[in-house]
Amino acid sequence: MLAAGPAINGIGMGLYIASDCGVGPRNSLMLALTEKTGKKLASIRLVMELFVLAAGWLLKGPVSLGTILYCISIGIIVG
Repeated sequence: MLAAGPAINGIGMGLYIASDCGVGPRNSLMLALTEKTGKKLASIRLVMELFVLAAGWLLKGPVSLGTILYCISIGIIVG
């Protein structure tokens, strides 16, 4: 389940973006930064997820193996 969660979420996110039905705020930011900077989508998403992970940790949220796995893998899967 730990590996299937990010995989299913990433594939679904990639299909939703590719279908051009509109995207949410974080995905819009990801796509805009990818277009503006010319960097790979996986790199942009990794930086975004690391920022959110750090913010959650600073707010005393739980950080565990699943959180870190999602953070690292979601950009690669969506890309």
